[in-house]
Amino acid sequence: KLSEEEVTLEGYVAGEEPVAADETETASVAFAQNLAGAEVSELDAVCAKLPTSASEEDKARRMQLWARMDVNGNGYLSLAEVDKAVRDVLAVPELFSAKPVLMRAFQASKQARQTHSKHGSDYVERSELHALLVCLRRYYELYAMFNSVDASDDRRIDMQEFEASLPLLQEWGISCPKPSEEFAAIDSNGGNLILFDEFCSWALQKGLALQPSDEKTLDQKLSEEEVTLEGYVAGEEPVAADETETASVAFAQ
Repeated sequence: KLSEEEVTLEGYVAGEEPVAADETETASVAFAQNLAGAEVSELDAVCAKLPTSASEEDKARRMQLWARMDVNGNGYLSLAEVDKAVRDVLAVPELFSAKPVLMRAFQASKQARQTHSKHGSDYVERSELHALLVCLRRYYELYAMFNSVDASDDRRIDMQEFEASLPLLQEWGISCPKPSEEFAAIDSNGGNLILFDEFCSWALQKGLALQPSDEKTLDQKLSEEEVTLEGYVAGEEPVAADETETASVAFAQ
Protein backbone atom coordinates (compact mmCIF):
# COMPACT_ATOMS: atom_id res chain seq x y z
CA LYS A 1 0.00 0.00 0.00
CA LEU A 2 2.82 2.41 0.81
CA SER A 3 4.41 1.78 -2.60
CA GLU A 4 1.26 2.64 -4.53
CA GLU A 5 1.17 5.95 -6.33
CA GLU A 6 -1.95 6.99 -4.46
CA VAL A 7 -1.45 5.79 -0.92
CA THR A 8 -4.47 4.74 1.10
CA LEU A 9 -4.37 2.76 4.33
CA GLU A 10 -8.09 2.88 5.01
CA GLY A 11 -9.18 -0.39 6.53
CA TYR A 12 -5.60 -1.61 6.84
CA VAL A 13 -4.54 -0.66 10.38
CA ALA A 14 -6.06 -3.14 12.80
CA GLY A 15 -7.33 -2.05 16.18
CA GLU A 16 -7.81 1.59 15.29
CA GLU A 17 -10.34 3.55 17.33
CA PRO A 18 -13.47 4.28 15.28
CA VAL A 19 -14.51 7.92 15.06
CA ALA A 20 -18.08 8.87 14.23
CA ALA A 21 -18.46 10.43 10.78
CA ASP A 22 -20.11 13.58 12.09
CA GLU A 23 -17.32 13.98 14.70
CA THR A 24 -14.63 13.72 12.00
CA GLU A 25 -16.50 16.17 9.80
CA THR A 26 -16.85 18.66 12.65
CA ALA A 27 -13.13 18.51 13.40
CA SER A 28 -12.30 18.82 9.70
CA VAL A 29 -14.51 21.87 9.21
CA ALA A 30 -13.16 23.56 12.34
CA PHE A 31 -9.60 22.86 11.24
CA ALA A 32 -10.20 24.42 7.82
CA GLN A 33 -11.87 27.46 9.33
CA ASN A 34 -9.19 27.99 11.98
CA LEU A 35 -6.02 27.60 9.92
CA ALA A 36 -5.30 31.25 10.60
CA GLY A 37 -5.99 30.98 14.32
CA ALA A 38 -8.63 31.06 17.00
CA GLU A 39 -11.54 33.46 17.10
CA VAL A 40 -12.49 35.66 20.05
CA SER A 41 -16.14 34.76 19.49
CA GLU A 42 -15.33 31.09 20.20
CA LEU A 43 -13.52 31.74 23.48
CA ASP A 44 -16.39 31.31 25.95
CA ALA A 45 -17.64 28.10 24.32
CA VAL A 46 -14.14 26.59 24.24
CA CYS A 47 -13.31 27.50 27.83
CA ALA A 48 -16.62 26.09 29.05
CA LYS A 49 -15.49 22.64 27.90
CA LEU A 50 -12.28 22.75 29.95
CA PRO A 51 -12.77 21.76 33.62
CA THR A 52 -10.22 24.10 35.17
CA SER A 53 -11.94 25.29 38.33
CA ALA A 54 -11.36 24.02 41.88
CA SER A 55 -14.99 22.88 42.20
CA GLU A 56 -15.73 19.30 43.17
CA GLU A 57 -17.53 18.82 39.87
CA ASP A 58 -14.49 19.85 37.82
CA LYS A 59 -12.20 17.74 40.01
CA ALA A 60 -14.36 14.70 39.27
CA ARG A 61 -14.35 15.53 35.56
CA ARG A 62 -10.56 15.75 35.57
CA MET A 63 -10.26 12.32 37.17
CA GLN A 64 -12.54 10.87 34.50
CA LEU A 65 -10.64 12.70 31.76
CA TRP A 66 -7.29 11.26 32.76
CA ALA A 67 -8.60 7.70 32.56
CA ARG A 68 -9.79 8.36 29.00
CA MET A 69 -6.75 10.36 27.88
CA ASP A 70 -4.08 7.96 29.16
CA VAL A 71 -5.19 5.20 26.81
CA ASN A 72 -2.13 2.97 27.29
CA GLY A 73 -2.19 3.38 31.07
CA ASN A 74 1.51 4.22 31.45
CA GLY A 75 0.88 7.33 33.54
CA TYR A 76 2.10 9.76 30.89
CA LEU A 77 0.64 11.85 28.08
CA SER A 78 2.73 12.61 25.01
CA LEU A 79 2.03 15.57 22.74
CA ALA A 80 0.37 13.19 20.26
CA GLU A 81 -1.89 11.81 23.01
CA VAL A 82 -2.83 15.32 24.15
CA ASP A 83 -3.61 16.25 20.55
CA LYS A 84 -5.81 13.18 20.12
CA ALA A 85 -7.52 13.72 23.48
CA VAL A 86 -8.44 17.31 22.62
CA ARG A 87 -10.21 16.02 19.53
CA ASP A 88 -11.76 12.77 20.80
CA VAL A 89 -12.10 13.14 24.59
CA LEU A 90 -12.54 16.84 25.26
CA ALA A 91 -14.22 17.14 21.83
CA VAL A 92 -13.14 20.72 21.19
CA PRO A 93 -12.49 20.96 17.42
CA GLU A 94 -11.64 24.67 17.65
CA LEU A 95 -8.85 23.88 20.09
CA PHE A 96 -7.76 20.82 18.12
CA SER A 97 -7.08 23.00 15.09
CA ALA A 98 -5.05 25.51 17.12
CA LYS A 99 -1.77 23.58 17.02
CA PRO A 100 0.41 26.42 18.37
CA VAL A 101 -1.80 26.44 21.48
CA LEU A 102 -1.46 22.70 21.99
CA MET A 103 2.31 22.86 21.62
CA ARG A 104 2.81 25.72 24.08
CA ALA A 105 0.38 24.29 26.63
CA PHE A 106 2.09 20.90 26.47
CA GLN A 107 5.57 22.36 26.83
CA ALA A 108 4.51 24.44 29.84
CA SER A 109 2.47 21.84 31.70
CA LYS A 110 4.87 18.91 31.36
CA GLN A 111 7.16 20.79 33.75
CA ALA A 112 4.40 21.91 36.08
CA ARG A 113 5.22 19.55 38.95
CA GLN A 114 8.57 18.35 40.23
CA THR A 115 8.27 14.57 40.57
CA HIS A 116 10.68 11.67 41.00
CA SER A 117 9.58 10.23 37.68
CA LYS A 118 12.41 9.55 35.23
CA HIS A 119 10.34 10.70 32.25
CA GLY A 120 8.33 13.40 34.00
CA SER A 121 10.05 16.32 32.29
CA ASP A 122 9.21 14.93 28.84
CA TYR A 123 5.54 14.05 29.33
CA VAL A 124 2.45 15.32 31.13
CA GLU A 125 1.74 13.26 34.26
CA ARG A 126 -1.55 12.84 36.06
CA SER A 127 -0.72 15.47 38.67
CA GLU A 128 -0.14 17.93 35.79
CA LEU A 129 -3.50 17.44 34.05
CA HIS A 130 -5.02 20.44 35.79
CA ALA A 131 -2.08 22.60 34.71
CA LEU A 132 -2.47 21.32 31.13
CA LEU A 133 -6.13 22.35 31.01
CA VAL A 134 -5.36 25.76 32.53
CA CYS A 135 -2.59 26.33 29.97
CA LEU A 136 -4.83 25.23 27.10
CA ARG A 137 -7.40 27.80 28.16
CA ARG A 138 -4.88 30.61 28.66
CA TYR A 139 -2.97 30.06 25.44
CA TYR A 140 -6.18 29.69 23.45
CA GLU A 141 -7.25 33.06 24.79
CA LEU A 142 -3.91 34.59 23.70
CA TYR A 143 -4.19 32.87 20.31
CA ALA A 144 -7.60 34.43 19.76
CA MET A 145 -6.15 37.85 20.59
CA PHE A 146 -3.14 37.25 18.35
CA ASN A 147 -5.43 36.31 15.48
CA SER A 148 -7.44 39.50 15.97
CA VAL A 149 -4.28 41.53 15.38
CA ASP A 150 -3.04 39.29 12.53
CA ALA A 151 -5.33 40.72 9.85
CA SER A 152 -3.56 38.91 6.99
CA ASP A 153 -4.07 35.50 8.65
CA ASP A 154 -0.49 34.41 8.01
CA ARG A 155 0.28 33.74 11.69
CA ARG A 156 2.63 36.70 11.79
CA ILE A 157 2.10 40.33 12.76
CA ASP A 158 3.91 43.01 10.80
CA MET A 159 4.37 46.64 11.76
CA GLN A 160 1.38 47.79 9.72
CA GLU A 161 -0.92 45.27 11.42
CA PHE A 162 0.44 46.20 14.82
CA GLU A 163 -0.20 49.91 14.27
CA ALA A 164 -3.69 49.19 12.94
CA SER A 165 -4.45 47.19 16.11
CA LEU A 166 -3.57 50.02 18.55
CA PRO A 167 -7.26 50.90 19.19
CA LEU A 168 -7.98 47.21 19.85
CA LEU A 169 -5.01 46.95 22.21
CA GLN A 170 -6.31 50.05 23.97
CA GLU A 171 -9.65 48.30 24.48
CA TRP A 172 -7.72 45.43 26.03
CA GLY A 173 -6.02 47.82 28.43
CA ILE A 174 -2.65 48.11 26.65
CA SER A 175 -1.36 51.56 25.73
CA CYS A 176 1.49 51.87 23.21
CA PRO A 177 2.53 55.54 22.96
CA LYS A 178 5.60 54.52 20.93
CA PRO A 179 4.41 51.73 18.62
CA SER A 180 7.71 51.22 16.79
CA GLU A 181 9.62 50.79 20.04
CA GLU A 182 6.99 48.46 21.47
CA PHE A 183 7.02 46.40 18.27
CA ALA A 184 10.80 46.09 18.41
CA ALA A 185 10.61 45.00 22.06
CA ILE A 186 8.10 42.25 21.23
CA ASP A 187 10.08 41.11 18.16
CA SER A 188 12.75 39.35 20.22
CA ASN A 189 14.44 37.61 17.28
CA GLY A 190 14.69 40.79 15.20
CA GLY A 191 12.84 39.33 12.23
CA ASN A 192 10.59 42.40 11.76
CA LEU A 193 7.59 40.20 12.43
CA ILE A 194 5.86 39.20 15.67
CA LEU A 195 5.39 35.46 15.96
CA PHE A 196 2.90 33.78 18.29
CA ASP A 197 5.52 32.77 20.86
CA GLU A 198 6.84 36.35 20.94
CA PHE A 199 3.31 37.68 21.31
CA CYS A 200 2.70 35.26 24.18
CA SER A 201 5.81 36.34 26.06
CA TRP A 202 4.82 39.99 25.74
CA ALA A 203 1.12 39.42 26.51
CA LEU A 204 1.87 37.35 29.62
CA GLN A 205 4.20 40.04 30.95
CA LYS A 206 1.50 42.65 30.31
CA GLY A 207 -1.28 40.50 31.78
CA LEU A 208 -3.24 40.74 28.54
CA ALA A 209 -6.58 38.94 28.90
CA LEU A 210 -10.11 38.90 27.56
CA GLN A 211 -11.73 37.03 30.43
CA PRO A 212 -11.65 38.43 33.97
CA SER A 213 -9.57 36.17 36.21
CA ASP A 214 -6.71 36.23 38.65
CA GLU A 215 -3.98 35.19 36.23
CA LYS A 216 -1.06 37.31 37.45
CA THR A 217 0.79 34.43 39.10
CA LEU A 218 0.21 32.11 36.15
CA ASP A 219 1.29 34.71 33.62
CA GLN A 220 4.45 35.44 35.55
CA LYS A 221 5.37 31.77 35.71
CA LEU A 222 4.58 31.13 32.03
CA SER A 223 6.70 34.09 30.96
CA GLU A 224 9.75 32.87 32.91
CA GLU A 225 12.53 31.25 30.95
CA GLU A 226 12.27 28.03 32.94
CA VAL A 227 8.57 27.24 33.22
CA THR A 228 7.24 25.71 36.41
CA LEU A 229 3.64 25.86 37.59
CA GLU A 230 4.18 23.92 40.79
CA GLY A 231 2.15 25.41 43.60
CA TYR A 232 0.09 27.58 41.27
CA VAL A 233 -2.97 25.54 40.35
CA ALA A 234 -5.33 25.48 43.30
CA GLY A 235 -7.30 22.36 44.12
CA GLU A 236 -5.15 20.04 42.02
CA GLU A 237 -5.42 16.34 42.72
CA PRO A 238 -2.42 15.01 44.65
CA VAL A 239 -0.70 11.88 43.36
CA ALA A 240 1.19 9.61 45.71
CA ALA A 241 4.94 9.41 45.09
CA ASP A 242 4.92 5.62 44.91
CA GLU A 243 2.16 5.76 42.28
CA THR A 244 4.23 8.08 40.08
CA GLU A 245 7.31 5.92 40.60
CA THR A 246 5.40 2.78 39.68
CA ALA A 247 4.20 4.39 36.44
CA SER A 248 7.76 5.48 35.66
CA VAL A 249 9.17 1.98 36.16
CA ALA A 250 6.42 0.44 34.05
CA PHE A 251 7.06 2.94 31.27
CA ALA A 252 10.82 2.21 31.28
CA GLN A 253 10.20 -1.54 31.14
